[in-house]
Amino acid sequence: MVSFNTVALKVLGTEASSPDQMGKVWINREVSGHPSGILIGYVNAYYNSNPSWGSLMKKKPPLFTPETIPPALIQAMKKVNENGITAVWEGHAMLDEEIELYRSFNDESLLTLRVLCSLVLHLTHLPLPPPTDEQLQARLEKTMGMRETKSIWLRIDGATFVLSGPC
Repeated sequence: MVSFNTVALKVLGTEASSPDQMGKVWINREVSGHPSGILIGYVNAYYNSNPSWGSLMKKKPPLFTPETIPPALIQAMKKVNENGITAVWEGHAMLDEEIELYRSFNDESLLTLRVLCSLVLHLTHLPLPPPTDEQLQARLEKTMGMRETKSIWLRIDGATFVLSGPC
């Protein structure tokens, strides 16, 4: 289940004339027929590959913006350090830009955790077509080019590839 306020419903273009169902997501409605803001069913990208749901999700604003990520990461590292955590492995759905953020933190001596990153080869957790052999080869080559094993704080090594999704 997910809930949207009236502003979010407007941004997403969800209105009285919208279908009652998108794949395995159902829109709860007010007596008037307008969406209540409650959607029930497979409301995340992991389990809903319906194109209508995917296009709706592309309309939503990003969860994070580039300017909010660095302060959030600094805060998160501080919190986990306070709990005695000194190292993490980021091998799930890591894209180039996320790894580059860790690289920039490493370059600026901002990491307070040892981080091992593995680039994802194909986003099987999103409703995307499988990569062609050529796309997979290019991604593997890019992954090898990003490899970094000399820093004690950041290692970029390996790749993540699953055929069935994230779970």
